Amino acid sequence: MPRAWTILLAVILSGTSLADDQLKVATAAWGEVLTKYVKGNGGVDYVGLSQEPKALAAVLAAYATLDLREANDATKKAALINLYNAGMMHNLLRYARDAGIAVASREFLQLEIVDISVPGGNIWNGSYKVKLGGFDLTLDDIEHGLIRGAAKVDTKLDRMKVSKLDPRIHAAVNCAAISCPRVRESPYTAVAIDRMLDENMREFVSSEAQFAKLNDRLMRANKIVSWYYADFDEPQGAGNFLAGFLTATAKDKEWKIKHFQEHLNHRNAWLLKVSRTIDFHYDWRVNDTRNKP
Repeated sequence: MPRAWTILLAVILSGTSLADDQLKVATAAWGEVLTKYVKGNGGVDYVGLSQEPKALAAVLAAYATLDLREANDATKKAALINLYNAGMMHNLLRYARDAGIAVASREFLQLEIVDISVPGGNIWNGSYKVKLGGFDLTLDDIEHGLIRGAAKVDTKLDRMKVSKLDPRIHAAVNCAAISCPRVRESPYTAVAIDRMLDENMREFVSSEAQFAKLNDRLMRANKIVSWYYADFDEPQGAGNFLAGFLTATAKDKEWKIKHFQEHLNHRNAWLLKVSRTIDFHYDWRVNDTRNKP
């Protein structure tokens, strides 16, 4: 018996609330996908995942009627990040199928997530939707409406929103591109969410692939900082916030701390985009294991 169904039987017998039961099933099903198809560097085995469509379908089915209105912020963050990341994988594979692109092909590996168009828009805001609590949601609805609280959603979903913005979520929400902070091999849970988000931030900020000294005056930095600058900048300053997650072994740590603090604290967001001290970058190629050896 698959582990997700074993857990479903256990929670039914436990007498816990329906929402708790559904969340446990959804988390278990997602954990099975992550354990089997996500590698330590964050690469996803999309070929294998595409050959087992029921795996993602089980995750999304468990979320379809899940009611998070009574959940606390820790539970909401964990559940919504898991749903977003599962939905992103689902949307990418759906697009490949609709476009007639074989997942095992070179064409799939050359996809750039930002260039994917679907009916009604892009992969985040078009007609590709997933269900939560009986509502059809785009990935933008989940990230910007429910997790960040920065966009409008149906008022009936207001109680499913995370009540307080947590900029650490930007090191967990994964858009299926190489420059995204990696997908973890285990699901987020309410109990572990703070520890996991801190770990993600330390890994993200300390990675040379994401933040690197190019010369004494110039840092290469992930564009996530530019796109969501306001999230990082309040209240302590984006530079101070990011510097606080540099690990002891991070390359050029002292230089990076100084550069973060001098060039990322309380800046004009538009001027930051044309900064001569920060070179923002993003690799939009799909985060397939074959692109991330």
